[in-house]
Amino acid sequence: MHGRPVNGTWPAESFLGRLTAGERDALLARGGYAAYQPGQHLLVNGDRGGFVILVHTGQVKVVMQDEQGTEHLLGIRARGSLLGEQSYVDGQPRSASVVAINQVRASSIAWDKFDLYLRDFPRVGMEIARVLANRLRASDQTGRDIHSNRVPVRVVNLLVSLAENFADPGARRSMIPLSQAEVAQLAHAAEVTVNRVLREFRDQRMVGTAYRKVIVPCVVCLDRLATAVSADPKDGAKGVLGCGGTDSHR
Repeated sequence: MHGRPVNGTWPAESFLGRLTAGERDALLARGGYAAYQPGQHLLVNGDRGGFVILVHTGQVKVVMQDEQGTEHLLGIRARGSLLGEQSYVDGQPRSASVVAINQVRASSIAWDKFDLYLRDFPRVGMEIARVLANRLRASDQTGRDIHSNRVPVRVVNLLVSLAENFADPGARRSMIPLSQAEVAQLAHAAEVTVNRVLREFRDQRMVGTAYRKVIVPCVVCLDRLATAVSADPKDGAKGVLGCGGTDSHR
């Protein structure tokens, strides 16, 4: 289903947000626009590629299946993200699938058009390199976190990041449309341990849980919890209570 491009303010640290207005307008003009429904694939693992994708609205998840067919969640991408850049750079098949979490609007650009664009705007090549470098650094940081940070620290920091991705602009409340098992995968922790941590956070009025959802009633309170837990990973969460969305922390 085709639609019109969505412009406006792009997240500053996203791929599109780091482009100049001229670079961004020229790039978006080369794309074909489409809408994706929840569960629909934007990219499929193993495909030979042929195009890159720019996310305009909504969020997507990057997933990979193991030999037993079990799906593993690798990451979340949101507005302003560039997808499929690795296959564009090395010419290899897609290394993972990308699936719409909610309603997503995106544009796809064929590799040959992307080639011509980069000849006209060579500086953007450095931004693509930055995307790849940031993904590599994030993977390295994950490895360090697994060995140096306790599970509550990893979970609360992950929730802060996800709450920011899924919150409406200016909103204090955020609904994260992921199951507790998926949160555990992103936190690289055992599901039973993450379930226990989320129960503790729920008792502190920091989160709510429902079927395939984690609700953050107040992102300000969650930030306070993250600061406390990072300062004292063992006992920092004790005594930190959330407002439950009532803004009583003011």
